[in-house]
Amino acid sequence: MLKKNIFILLSVMLSSLLLGSSKNILNISTGREVFVDEKQNIYSHYGLYSIIKYSPKGKEVMRIGRKGEGPGDIKRIGWFAVNPLNKLLYVTEIRNGNRRVSMFSTDSGKYINNWKVDLNWNKWDGIPCIQFDYLGNVYIEVVRSIWRPYKSFSLGKLEKVVIKYSASGKKLKEFYRLKSDFMAEKRGKGQITIPYINYLYWKIDKDRFVIRENLKPFIYVFNLDGVLVKTLKLPFKKKLVTNEDLDNWEKGLKLYPNIKRGILEGWFDIKFWRKSLPFPKYKSICGGQLFFDSDGYLYSKKVSTGSNKKNIWAKIDINSEKIKLINFPKYRLKFIKNNYFFFKTVNKNDEEIIVKIKKELIKSKWGHNERSKARRVVYFKSILWAEGRQEKNPVGLDKLMEQYNDFEIK
Repeated sequence: MLKKNIFILLSVMLSSLLLGSSKNILNISTGREVFVDEKQNIYSHYGLYSIIKYSPKGKEVMRIGRKGEGPGDIKRIGWFAVNPLNKLLYVTEIRNGNRRVSMFSTDSGKYINNWKVDLNWNKWDGIPCIQFDYLGNVYIEVVRSIWRPYKSFSLGKLEKVVIKYSASGKKLKEFYRLKSDFMAEKRGKGQITIPYINYLYWKIDKDRFVIRENLKPFIYVFNLDGVLVKTLKLPFKKKLVTNEDLDNWEKGLKLYPNIKRGILEGWFDIKFWRKSLPFPKYKSICGGQLFFDSDGYLYSKKVSTGSNKKNIWAKIDINSEKIKLINFPKYRLKFIKNNYFFFKTVNKNDEEIIVKIKKELIKSKWGHNERSKARRVVYFKSILWAEGRQEKNPVGLDKLMEQYNDFEIK
């Protein structure tokens, strides 16, 4: 019981520390994706066709991209990343977007050119992810949907492939391929996404390429030549999809306005889909992106279920194969760069913000006195929120926090 309480306290204490120092809170208009470059500049997805560049302190520097189909225009952003060699921002597009990869200057935001890539654009729906290795080679994920008859309806299968290219756009190697049922449709019954579908997440760090699927408790480690060198098993247990899970899924569907309207108007049949869909046998085990920190540790998130959802991540030492679990605050981890973790959350004004925190601000062990002080930090913080005052380094809070400046993730 004591061990469990300390574990929970880790999360509570980090939460108070993150929000207790105004210099770590960046008022950034965050979108679906966030990228941080070597200088700690932050690039945030903004709408379907624009990216905002922010300084390390959260000041807006410029906006990159505009709506359209001409050179330098964007219709629907898929992903973006900065090439470590030429320092250009590469922007991909997804379904119904422009079929190209645009390159922009990170200094001026000026459109430079399209990246000439050896890819059959007519075969794929778009590029939802792009990353680079230290040699400037480019890795992209391409995706398409394939429909086929299944029982009395049509079933859509999602196909994703990760491909390695040279900097000049020459295809070098296909790394990984995933096929997964994801959607079904039938005239008079509606269209529906299958729950617990399998997704693909991958990350590059120095001379390693790692990949993970949502439904498998494994991390696959490749070298940059595409050779599988190691398979790591995550300490996350498989859980069967139960009738209770499907009941909750059904209840959640009925909250969507379009589903509500479809049921009332008779063009969506939720009972038909409950009986007919090919539901996966197991629920998702892992979720979200993979991240490397500056010391080469890999972070992979466990999918949280139930009412008391915890933000549990596996911290993985690939070399020694040691894995430790960390309970992060209930914010969404968006990026790790150098010694900083970038979390996305919402402030008291219901505005999305980025919380930037040094890696050293997380502590793994403390005694009774430290736990008492941590509770006072949390209590003081809750009073400030209750009174609705804006935090500007409240008196006493900084002094209290100074005692935790040597925190470290263990």
